[in-house]
Amino acid sequence: FPVTIWVVGVKAFTIVLICLVIGLAAITTVHVSASSVLGSIQKNSRTILGADWVVRQIYSPIGQAERDWITKNGARISETIEMRPMVINPETGDTVLVELKVVDNLYPLYGTFEVKSGQKFSDVITDGLVLDPSLQQRLQTDIGQGIQIGNITIPVRDWIKNEPDRAGSGRFGLAPWFIVTGK
Repeated sequence: FPVTIWVVGVKAFTIVLICLVIGLAAITTVHVSASSVLGSIQKNSRTILGADWVVRQIYSPIGQAERDWITKNGARISETIEMRPMVINPETGDTVLVELKVVDNLYPLYGTFEVKSGQKFSDVITDGLVLDPSLQQRLQTDIGQGIQIGNITIPVRDWIKNEPDRAGSGRFGLAPWFIVTGK
């Protein structure tokens, strides 16, 4: 009888040890992963945000007093406007909801915006728009064709390859991106 209890006790103790090892391995894995992610975010934070600071104002631009304070303290201001309109291919009638981003001449402050053709973003965006590649199929469009927003038709100039501040944009993206300059 005492031998049977000892065998059952050893089996139970072995199960407890296995659970402890698995638990410690899980905790260590989470800690190492979290440290790696936080380190990457810290190292690339300017590119993720596209700036040192991001000031968001909903439905209206920031006031002149705030602009004066920012520039007085040595910062440059790059403005972007984001909205979710429907766009249409006037030739086919295809429509789609997009995440429209209107950028200025300073965009992006950090990181590199890359387009599929390899040209400079500032050269491509001057008189047209840059689209998420998924819109090529959805709108049945190509470079040089026009895309309509409301009553305005703007030509497609290129496709987005890398957008530096996409992860740091303040909104959850529901649709493909569509970028145009606000000159």
